[in-house]
Amino acid sequence: MSPKNPKRNASIKELSPAATAISATGLGLVLKGASEIETIKGVAKIFSGRLFDAVDGGVARALKQESDAGAIVDVTFDKIGMGAISIAAWLKEAIPKPIIAGIASKHLASTALTFVYSHNHPDESFRPTKWGKASIAADTLSYAAYLTENALSNERPDLIGAQKAAHTVGRLAVCASVVAGGISLTQYAKRAFEKTETTNESA
Repeated sequence: MSPKNPKRNASIKELSPAATAISATGLGLVLKGASEIETIKGVAKIFSGRLFDAVDGGVARALKQESDAGAIVDVTFDKIGMGAISIAAWLKEAIPKPIIAGIASKHLASTALTFVYSHNHPDESFRPTKWGKASIAADTLSYAAYLTENALSNERPDLIGAQKAAHTVGRLAVCASVVAGGISLTQYAKRAFEKTETTNESA
């Protein structure tokens, strides 16, 4: 077992109450916002919920309550939230569909690689890489920007400058998402298919 990947401990007892509460609150805001995705208030709820999701891990680390169980909850809530936003945005055509498809495909790939890693390394802990976190942040920013543009066009069509600015931010965030996502998927694939030290020593 690699020292960089300590022994996995996914017991529910290891969950941080504070971090889990933050994750649940964030998901609730995202789901509520997704039901109002064409409005400025709905977008604000989505973005607020995603911010909650961004700080829960930091809270767990600050309280020294970081665990694999917490990481699983965090990732699960993240995927549910992004899935809800993607579906709502697709149905309402609030975000260009090629962008939704690209980001959704990236999340499906990272999820698949995580399952492969768990199967090939059942005793090792798993944490997102820095590039993985950067990729998620870029996804969130791109969604927030495009949703803001769409909501403004619906409720404040007079704010043309703000709509253009949101569109530009969205395009830049998508570019960042592509770069960070490509690097992170490469890292996850390497983790998933690398042999453990035990396997190497017995070969």
